[in-house]
Amino acid sequence: MALYTEERNLVEFTLRAVATANEVVFRKRLADLHPGGQHRIVAVVLLCWIAAKITLIHSPESAIMTVKERKKMVGESPPSESSENLAGRFTTAEAAALGRRFTELDRRLAADARPVEQHYTEVYEGLDPGEIDPPHFESRPLRCFHSEMPVGFGVDEFVANWE
Repeated sequence: MALYTEERNLVEFTLRAVATANEVVFRKRLADLHPGGQHRIVAVVLLCWIAAKITLIHSPESAIMTVKERKKMVGESPPSESSENLAGRFTTAEAAALGRRFTELDRRLAADARPVEQHYTEVYEGLDPGEIDPPHFESRPLRCFHSEMPVGFGVDEFVANWE
């Protein structure tokens, strides 16, 4: 349980640095989350997905729901309990700031979704040429089936897109 708490705290501190546009603290915390010198944008993408859950939980529509009512909407990756825990650490204004800071990365990831869906639909059809419907790529297991990171968009570009 101590490792879980430590990880949640580190994710919070990293996201808080994004929300407050504190580049120095963000880079330090990101290095703590992803100690390898390369490919830190992968950790930023994971943070983007977590920030999206936090923003969703703070949205006016879901803010009036109970945790139980939100569970299906929030989903299980990360688990809704983890998302709720992290969301509770941020104000609605901080959640909105997170949403703004991750907008460009989220847009770039979304732009890749259709080509990836098309590719894997074709792969699936080649594996099972029957009359079965192709996989539903909006389902949680397949929704984030990206195999490439956004071209020309790393940590420096992510930070440069902050307001």
